[in-house]
Amino acid sequence: MKLLKKCTACFTALTMLIGIGFSGYTGREVSILAEAGVFEDIEKYRYGDVIELRAAELSAMRLQYACQDLNADGIPELILSYGEIGATDYHDIYTYIDDVPVLLGTMESGGGEIRIIPSKRTIIAYTSTYGNGNLKEYVAYQMTGSEIEQIDYYAYYDNYGYADAEPSYYLHGNQEITVSEYTAGVNSYLNQSTQLNYYVYDDIRTKKVSGKCGDNLTWAVHENGVLLIQGTGDMYDYDAHENGWNA
Repeated sequence: MKLLKKCTACFTALTMLIGIGFSGYTGREVSILAEAGVFEDIEKYRYGDVIELRAAELSAMRLQYACQDLNADGIPELILSYGEIGATDYHDIYTYIDDVPVLLGTMESGGGEIRIIPSKRTIIAYTSTYGNGNLKEYVAYQMTGSEIEQIDYYAYYDNYGYADAEPSYYLHGNQEITVSEYTAGVNSYLNQSTQLNYYVYDDIRTKKVSGKCGDNLTWAVHENGVLLIQGTGDMYDYDAHENGWNA
């Protein structure tokens, strides 16, 4: 059992995580999941409806999601990532406006990752593509109101010495630059950013059950097999088999 203190401006709650079978999640990922309140945010901001709708539409593709405040305004965004294995990944960004989830835009990456700088409302998509050489691209986007717009682009192409490939190059936007300029520009984003952690989709509603386990305690079993107990005070007396989460 791992105890975590979760504090907000309004209350302090004691969070208990009990591993029941993490289905591929590491202990660190489970801790992040609980401390960030991912499941609570998904329900509060009605993102579960969006996830299930897109999961039905994209049934043939792998689907991952994250729920994190991307622009430091106190409202978490939903990021849905999907695509065929070995092909381009697409990342739909949703936020919560006037009590409904709203799609802001879609980013692309391939064989890379998504990094974020919330204080600057910036998202960086990294792509690495192989062919006659290797093309590495960093595309920076910024959240502006109800849209996401591209604000910067760096690329490095290494021809690996192929005779029939174009010469190696470094780009900033459409302009060719030196390796030192490329390195400084890319590092200016990497050094400020953190990687976005995604979680594999697995039917949120059908595999989540919840209830009360004390006068001021609630419990919920989420899709990753984690039992989350939150609140304050004493828990009801249970024997080994009569509690709700063993039903």
